[in-house]
Amino acid sequence: EYLKRDEYNPFLHKAWYLMAKAQYMNGDFLGAATTFHYITRHFTWLDDLVTESKLWEARCYCGEGWLSEAENILVRIKPDDLRSKEQKMLYNLAYADYHVKNKQGKEAIPFVAESARRSKGGQKTRLNFLLGQLYAADGQRELAYKAFADAGSASNATYRTKFNARIKQSEVFTGANVEKE
Repeated sequence: EYLKRDEYNPFLHKAWYLMAKAQYMNGDFLGAATTFHYITRHFTWLDDLVTESKLWEARCYCGEGWLSEAENILVRIKPDDLRSKEQKMLYNLAYADYHVKNKQGKEAIPFVAESARRSKGGQKTRLNFLLGQLYAADGQRELAYKAFADAGSASNATYRTKFNARIKQSEVFTGANVEKE
């Protein structure tokens, strides 16, 4: 099995993975998908890397709007196969992205909620804001109010984010005393 490998350098997979993530972050979703696909084909003995690459590949397809390709990848990855926190986070983000792009807000809510719970920093703020939007669209005004409050109260949130979150809170307010609002 070792002799059948295409790559023998024990660190080369890290370079490929870093390059693919850089392509994704740069908005080159098609290039990133190709690189992640290369990783899944040429580093088959690294199970965790292959799983993460498949999840990133699905996110790339969502970025391109190729939802059926993303779904084909996502349905083959079982939650029990995820071994690390990073893989679980990436799995939730990929499914959230898939459902949001597919205009299935209600189905996206559990994945966005779990991602927001596990996130840190600016990503947590963005996910809470998105979660508030999804709750509001689904008619769950109390949960939307709380999600917007979480997005606006983050210490790293910009003034603009706090301002917009507060406005969105006012839109979904369900209480009787509107004096504070």
